[in-house]
Amino acid sequence: MQFWVADTGVGIKAEDKDRLFSLFGKVPDTAGLNPHGCGIGLTVSMKYLERLGGRIWVESKFGVGTTVKFVVPTRVSALFCTS
Repeated sequence: MQFWVADTGVGIKAEDKDRLFSLFGKVPDTAGLNPHGCGIGLTVSMKYLERLGGRIWVESKFGVGTTVKFVVPTRVSALFCTS
């Protein structure tokens, strides 16, 4: 399954994207927009998704907005399949 969350906020500069997935990584230009965030949410999400065999990534254009996408592998149980 693939999920995505999009916004029309300030966006993220290409050179700052790597900070998003580092522990306590905050983007310097936007730190004031979320003063209560500690920079662990995407790191925890990435680690959890990797354990499930999935992945997460960010697509963003500075000044336009950001989309965070993630994929979670799924299996269909034979119990629910009918011929």
